[in-house]
Amino acid sequence: MSEVNEMTEMTEMTEMNDMSEILRGIVADVAQVASGDLAADTVLEELDQWDSLALVQIIAELEDALAVSLPFEDLSGVKTYGDLAALVDTAPV
Repeated sequence: MSEVNEMTEMTEMTEMNDMSEILRGIVADVAQVASGDLAADTVLEELDQWDSLALVQIIAELEDALAVSLPFEDLSGVKTYGDLAALVDTAPV
């Protein structure tokens, strides 16, 4: 692998880790849980502080922090933290 390709791959991995940390921090803050309590299979609606506005607040904060667009029509399939993470990973910039 060329040095340029290795650097590009390392940059992409760093960006993904940063994105994951930002997502985890925002969800933990809004849902008022410890970030370590969030696993891919964590059902968002089962979190104590979850209400109808929590997902909207999370989406707004994610769009600002990550400069992505998360279409509301895609939110109906978000049930778990893993679903949300997958949506963010595939979100258009």
